[in-house]
Amino acid sequence: MSSNKLQLSKLATKELDHLSARLDLRPNIVCRLAIGRSLSIKVSIKEYQRTKEEEIGADDVIPKEFNRFTLTGEEDALYKILVYQHEYNCNKVKISENQYYLGYFRLHLERGLDSLYFEYQRVNSPVQFLRSLIEGVDVTNGKISRQASVEEYEE
Repeated sequence: MSSNKLQLSKLATKELDHLSARLDLRPNIVCRLAIGRSLSIKVSIKEYQRTKEEEIGADDVIPKEFNRFTLTGEEDALYKILVYQHEYNCNKVKISENQYYLGYFRLHLERGLDSLYFEYQRVNSPVQFLRSLIEGVDVTNGKISRQASVEEYEE
């Protein structure tokens, strides 16, 4: 897998498929919402981890793979700056280009999908869900169940 291709975990793929179907939005649009949600959580992405138990029940899912341009479009530099700034503000850490896309960006995407999925399960209504996004409701208080190590993506 090159640095321009990103593969989601099976659980994140399952959450993405669910949200995309319920909201009638293309997966890349849901992913952009997820990145925004994760960046709004004032906790470093280094605190986020996946557990093997959470992947149970997703065995039949084929993980989605995205090209970088599909997710970031012409605003790739903006996403990079936002991720860099978030990590620096939370952790005073400077991240390298090698760590950015397959490490930090991917974890923000998966943490955001977790948060959006949790929120959708709570309201179970596309209208209420989108209203909660517009109103900026913090349903997680910075706490997401899945945790993942950024170090596993470092070279």
